[in-house]
Amino acid sequence: MNNKKKTILFLLLSDILLLLISLFYNFFLFERGLVGNCFFREKVGIYCLACGGSRALSALFSLKIISSLILYPTIITSIIVIIYYEFRLLRNLFTSKPLPVSIFSKYFVLLIPTSIILNYLIKCIFLYAFGIDLIQIGASINF
Repeated sequence: MNNKKKTILFLLLSDILLLLISLFYNFFLFERGLVGNCFFREKVGIYCLACGGSRALSALFSLKIISSLILYPTIITSIIVIIYYEFRLLRNLFTSKPLPVSIFSKYFVLLIPTSIILNYLIKCIFLYAFGIDLIQIGASINF
């Protein structure tokens, strides 16, 4: 097996491991109440950049897509980016001609940090300007 195939196989296996860790976290820790609230928010009183991420992952695994989007849209954005690059890796593994890197794919990965920053700003604006806690609203939605 050449180095290219080894690298792609390593990346695929690491993604599978990440998925298994996420499933373990959700079904064995979060759903049983073994994970507490955000330490940063409790001590400082403001949102951290990842506030709502655990609840959003749990909502996504429970197929509550709207709740997951309200809680932390970066989870779904990250999954879309990972799936996109996985398909590119698989195609490059099984074909002799790799896909060219387009402008779209170069900047596609910027969706994740952009989503994190926008999510943080929107939640802070809603909480401090209007008194609306989007994390509580998202957690209370059952679809």
